[in-house]
Amino acid sequence: MLDPWYYAVCVLASWLLTALIHWLMYRARVSDDEFLGSFIASVSHEDAWTELIPYVVQVPAGKDSNGNTIYRQETRIREQFHPEQWMMDTNIGTRHYINRRSYQNIVDTWRTAPYGYNYTGSHILGGVRYGRTYWFNDILEANKEEPNPLDNPYVRECFFPLTEEHQYVNKVRNSHSIFKFEAISKSKAKELGLYDYPPVKGYFQQCILGREFPQEVHDAFLLLNSWYGAQHQIHVYVICFDAAKGIKIAEQQRAYWEGGNKNEFVVCLGLDGDQVKWSHAFSWMDEPTLSVMTEDYFRDHEELDLIAFSNWLRENLSSWKRKDFNDFKYLSVSLTPTQNYVLFALVVAINIGLAYLILQMTQPSVPV
Repeated sequence: MLDPWYYAVCVLASWLLTALIHWLMYRARVSDDEFLGSFIASVSHEDAWTELIPYVVQVPAGKDSNGNTIYRQETRIREQFHPEQWMMDTNIGTRHYINRRSYQNIVDTWRTAPYGYNYTGSHILGGVRYGRTYWFNDILEANKEEPNPLDNPYVRECFFPLTEEHQYVNKVRNSHSIFKFEAISKSKAKELGLYDYPPVKGYFQQCILGREFPQEVHDAFLLLNSWYGAQHQIHVYVICFDAAKGIKIAEQQRAYWEGGNKNEFVVCLGLDGDQVKWSHAFSWMDEPTLSVMTEDYFRDHEELDLIAFSNWLRENLSSWKRKDFNDFKYLSVSLTPTQNYVLFALVVAINIGLAYLILQMTQPSVPV
């Protein structure tokens, strides 16, 4: 007969596995991806090096009085080679590994002096490993007397904007609350002419949708999102629609994006050629100050000029305050019917498996 503690451990294991599966399913329901603008703050190159890794082995050390082999422990060293590597660090504290070509392109563009560094330790063959870093801040420091260094063409040339995905808790999207938006399927969105979030490819994401513009227009908004994104916790999208669709299409876009992510400021424009016939901006701001100001701006500037708008937006970011999604902590989010069915099936399977294991271990052994 098995020890009662064994049964207790099996029951506890069943509870823990059930709780873990439920937690993973719940996390999938409340997790969402937002897009963060950032820029390359530094790039580094580390030389190849060899790591010395100690390990213990048992080696024969003679025989005892009964002729049995005696063993002793012996420490040996295994060498592990680490090839050279290139990295970029961003202003929001993330690190990404890059290839040599990308690294060299940034270094050649910046043309700044490197800062050497090293790591020492007995685990390094030769006792030391070397690296060097180039900093974008050196370029900013050389132009710090200007009100905004990024207005300097040379600084702009040295500025490498990025877009990164970041996961956060968003209880609104799957809650049953007044904040829940009308569900719009992908097929319905295509029929209406709505836009999906553009993909992030090579740390680049389009932030102007619905119409082609010169690269300098796209660069203006990439700069805005990358340079001011972390400071103001904002990510701007501009979506262009045919004015004939009416302003209702902007609210449908908002519903399709489930209100947008917490850091997003989305400007929808109804265009007739280069004329702005209507505008509507949405975000999660508690007080839509910047949205109202933006709509007023386009009422006063009917001739489309997105570079002028980006400059105006930069000057008015003090009117932006990102919504704190901790305000939605009280919302409850339940599993979907499918998740509940899968959870039930897994719980049944786990318990059947444990019961079978216990049964096998309690069967009396049959003598041969």
